[in-house]
Amino acid sequence: MGLGAVFSTKPYFIESEIPFLIIILTNILIFGALYGIFYGIFLAIKNKKAFVEEFKKINRDEKLYKLRLYLVCLTIFVFLMNMLLINDLTTKLVISFVLILAVLYPYLIIFVKSVEYSSMYNFVSVKKLTEGDWVEQDIKIKGKIIYKKKKLGIEKHDIEKLIRYKIKKVLVKQGIPFVPPIFLGLLFTIIVGKIVLLP
Repeated sequence: MGLGAVFSTKPYFIESEIPFLIIILTNILIFGALYGIFYGIFLAIKNKKAFVEEFKKINRDEKLYKLRLYLVCLTIFVFLMNMLLINDLTTKLVISFVLILAVLYPYLIIFVKSVEYSSMYNFVSVKKLTEGDWVEQDIKIKGKIIYKKKKLGIEKHDIEKLIRYKIKKVLVKQGIPFVPPIFLGLLFTIIVGKIVLLP
Protein backbone atom coordinates (compact mmCIF):
# COMPACT_ATOMS: atom_id res chain seq x y z
CA MET A 1 0.00 0.00 0.00
CA GLY A 2 2.85 2.33 0.85
CA LEU A 3 4.64 1.65 -2.44
CA GLY A 4 1.37 2.17 -4.31
CA ALA A 5 0.95 5.58 -2.68
CA VAL A 6 4.57 6.67 -3.24
CA PHE A 7 4.76 5.42 -6.84
CA SER A 8 1.24 6.12 -8.05
CA THR A 9 2.87 7.58 -11.15
CA LYS A 10 6.01 6.39 -12.95
CA PRO A 11 9.22 8.27 -12.02
CA TYR A 12 10.44 10.49 -14.85
CA PHE A 13 13.80 8.67 -15.10
CA ILE A 14 12.24 5.23 -15.77
CA GLU A 15 11.80 4.42 -19.46
CA SER A 16 9.47 1.47 -19.85
CA GLU A 17 6.14 0.74 -21.50
CA ILE A 18 5.23 -1.61 -18.63
CA PRO A 19 3.37 0.11 -15.75
CA PHE A 20 5.86 0.95 -13.00
CA LEU A 21 3.91 -0.76 -10.21
CA ILE A 22 3.84 -4.02 -12.19
CA ILE A 23 7.63 -3.80 -12.58
CA ILE A 24 8.07 -3.27 -8.82
CA LEU A 25 5.65 -6.08 -7.92
CA THR A 26 7.26 -8.54 -10.35
CA ASN A 27 10.77 -7.75 -9.09
CA ILE A 28 9.67 -8.11 -5.46
CA LEU A 29 8.13 -11.52 -6.26
CA ILE A 30 11.32 -12.67 -8.03
CA PHE A 31 13.62 -11.47 -5.24
CA GLY A 32 11.16 -12.91 -2.70
CA ALA A 33 11.28 -16.34 -4.35
CA LEU A 34 15.09 -16.37 -4.42
CA TYR A 35 15.29 -15.04 -0.87
CA GLY A 36 12.80 -17.67 0.33
CA ILE A 37 14.84 -20.49 -1.24
CA PHE A 38 18.16 -19.32 0.23
CA TYR A 39 16.59 -18.58 3.62
CA GLY A 40 15.08 -22.08 3.59
CA ILE A 41 18.50 -23.61 2.79
CA PHE A 42 20.02 -21.60 5.65
CA LEU A 43 17.38 -22.90 8.10
CA ALA A 44 17.84 -26.47 6.82
CA ILE A 45 21.60 -26.29 7.43
CA LYS A 46 21.14 -24.59 10.80
CA ASN A 47 18.73 -27.33 11.97
CA LYS A 48 20.27 -30.14 9.93
CA LYS A 49 19.39 -33.07 12.20
CA ALA A 50 15.72 -32.13 12.64
CA PHE A 51 15.46 -31.23 8.93
CA VAL A 52 16.79 -34.63 7.80
CA GLU A 53 14.36 -36.45 10.10
CA GLU A 54 11.39 -34.46 8.82
CA PHE A 55 12.52 -34.89 5.19
CA LYS A 56 12.66 -38.67 5.56
CA LYS A 57 9.28 -38.76 7.30
CA ILE A 58 7.51 -36.61 4.68
CA ASN A 59 9.28 -38.38 1.81
CA ARG A 60 7.58 -41.63 2.85
CA ASP A 61 4.12 -40.09 2.45
CA GLU A 62 2.03 -42.24 0.09
CA LYS A 63 0.28 -39.29 -1.60
CA LEU A 64 3.61 -37.64 -2.48
CA TYR A 65 4.93 -40.97 -3.76
CA LYS A 66 1.94 -41.27 -6.11
CA LEU A 67 2.35 -37.63 -7.20
CA ARG A 68 6.02 -38.26 -8.05
CA LEU A 69 5.11 -41.40 -9.99
CA TYR A 70 2.41 -39.63 -12.03
CA LEU A 71 4.68 -36.69 -12.78
CA VAL A 72 7.55 -38.93 -13.91
CA CYS A 73 5.24 -40.90 -16.26
CA LEU A 74 3.69 -37.70 -17.62
CA THR A 75 7.13 -36.10 -18.02
CA ILE A 76 8.49 -39.07 -19.98
CA PHE A 77 5.45 -39.02 -22.28
CA VAL A 78 5.61 -35.24 -22.90
CA PHE A 79 9.41 -35.40 -23.36
CA LEU A 80 9.09 -38.06 -26.05
CA MET A 81 6.37 -36.05 -27.81
CA ASN A 82 8.56 -32.97 -27.51
CA MET A 83 11.54 -34.71 -29.14
CA LEU A 84 9.51 -36.35 -31.91
CA LEU A 85 6.98 -33.68 -32.89
CA ILE A 86 8.66 -30.31 -32.28
CA ASN A 87 11.42 -29.10 -34.58
CA ASP A 88 12.20 -25.69 -33.11
CA LEU A 89 15.23 -26.01 -30.77
CA THR A 90 14.24 -23.10 -28.51
CA THR A 91 10.76 -24.55 -27.96
CA LYS A 92 12.30 -27.96 -27.18
CA LEU A 93 14.61 -26.41 -24.59
CA VAL A 94 11.81 -24.43 -22.92
CA ILE A 95 9.56 -27.50 -22.70
CA SER A 96 12.45 -29.61 -21.38
CA PHE A 97 13.14 -27.00 -18.70
CA VAL A 98 9.46 -26.96 -17.65
CA LEU A 99 9.50 -30.78 -17.47
CA ILE A 100 12.54 -30.72 -15.19
CA LEU A 101 10.73 -28.29 -12.89
CA ALA A 102 7.68 -30.58 -12.89
CA VAL A 103 9.79 -33.55 -11.76
CA LEU A 104 11.46 -31.45 -9.04
CA TYR A 105 8.16 -29.98 -7.79
CA PRO A 106 7.32 -32.78 -5.29
CA TYR A 107 10.79 -32.48 -3.80
CA LEU A 108 10.29 -28.73 -3.44
CA ILE A 109 7.11 -29.47 -1.48
CA ILE A 110 9.02 -31.93 0.74
CA PHE A 111 11.83 -29.40 1.25
CA VAL A 112 9.47 -26.56 2.20
CA LYS A 113 7.45 -28.74 4.59
CA SER A 114 10.63 -30.14 6.16
CA VAL A 115 12.01 -26.64 6.76
CA GLU A 116 8.66 -25.55 8.19
CA TYR A 117 8.32 -28.44 10.64
CA SER A 118 11.99 -28.54 11.67
CA SER A 119 12.80 -24.84 11.94
CA MET A 120 9.72 -22.64 12.16
CA TYR A 121 7.94 -23.85 15.28
CA ASN A 122 9.21 -22.70 18.66
CA PHE A 123 7.89 -22.38 22.19
CA VAL A 124 7.85 -18.70 23.13
CA SER A 125 7.27 -17.08 26.51
CA VAL A 126 3.81 -15.49 26.68
CA LYS A 127 5.41 -12.26 27.92
CA LYS A 128 7.43 -12.05 24.68
CA LEU A 129 4.40 -12.47 22.40
CA THR A 130 3.44 -9.58 20.14
CA GLU A 131 0.19 -8.94 18.29
CA GLY A 132 0.03 -10.95 15.08
CA ASP A 133 2.19 -13.87 16.28
CA TRP A 134 0.86 -17.20 14.99
CA VAL A 135 0.07 -19.30 18.05
CA GLU A 136 -0.37 -22.76 16.57
CA GLN A 137 -2.45 -24.53 19.20
CA ASP A 138 -5.72 -24.02 21.01
CA ILE A 139 -4.94 -23.43 24.68
CA LYS A 140 -7.05 -25.15 27.31
CA ILE A 141 -7.27 -25.07 31.08
CA LYS A 142 -9.25 -27.87 32.74
CA GLY A 143 -10.95 -28.65 29.41
CA LYS A 144 -11.98 -25.03 28.82
CA ILE A 145 -10.58 -23.28 25.74
CA ILE A 146 -9.12 -19.92 26.74
CA TYR A 147 -7.52 -19.24 23.37
CA LYS A 148 -8.54 -20.55 19.93
CA LYS A 149 -6.05 -20.49 17.06
CA LYS A 150 -6.63 -17.55 14.68
CA LYS A 151 -5.60 -17.11 11.04
CA LEU A 152 -4.56 -13.48 11.56
CA GLY A 153 -2.56 -14.17 14.70
CA ILE A 154 -2.97 -13.45 18.37
CA GLU A 155 -4.43 -10.14 19.56
CA LYS A 156 -3.46 -7.94 22.49
CA HIS A 157 -6.43 -8.93 24.67
CA ASP A 158 -5.57 -12.62 24.04
CA ILE A 159 -2.02 -12.08 25.31
CA GLU A 160 -3.34 -10.31 28.41
CA LYS A 161 -5.73 -13.22 28.98
CA LEU A 162 -2.93 -15.81 28.74
CA ILE A 163 -0.84 -13.81 31.22
CA ARG A 164 -3.83 -13.59 33.54
CA TYR A 165 -4.22 -17.38 33.41
CA LYS A 166 -0.46 -17.72 34.11
CA ILE A 167 0.34 -19.58 30.86
CA LYS A 168 4.13 -19.66 30.61
CA LYS A 169 4.90 -20.70 27.01
CA VAL A 170 2.97 -21.30 23.77
CA LEU A 171 3.88 -22.88 20.44
CA VAL A 172 4.44 -20.17 17.82
CA LYS A 173 5.05 -20.50 14.09
CA GLN A 174 7.80 -18.15 12.93
CA GLY A 175 7.47 -16.52 9.52
CA ILE A 176 10.14 -15.55 7.01
CA PRO A 177 11.02 -11.84 7.21
CA PHE A 178 10.20 -10.45 3.76
CA VAL A 179 11.31 -6.85 4.26
CA PRO A 180 14.76 -7.53 2.62
CA PRO A 181 13.37 -8.80 -0.73
CA ILE A 182 10.83 -5.96 -0.82
CA PHE A 183 13.69 -3.49 -0.37
CA LEU A 184 15.90 -5.28 -2.95
CA GLY A 185 13.07 -5.44 -5.49
CA LEU A 186 12.36 -1.74 -5.05
CA LEU A 187 16.07 -0.81 -5.18
CA PHE A 188 16.65 -2.86 -8.35
CA THR A 189 13.61 -1.30 -10.02
CA ILE A 190 14.69 2.26 -9.23
CA ILE A 191 18.31 1.69 -10.33
CA VAL A 192 17.75 -0.55 -13.40
CA GLY A 193 14.16 0.33 -14.25
CA LYS A 194 13.05 -3.04 -15.62
CA ILE A 195 11.97 -6.53 -14.64
CA VAL A 196 14.89 -8.69 -13.52
CA LEU A 197 14.45 -11.46 -16.10
CA LEU A 198 13.86 -9.18 -19.10
CA PRO A 199 16.78 -8.25 -21.41
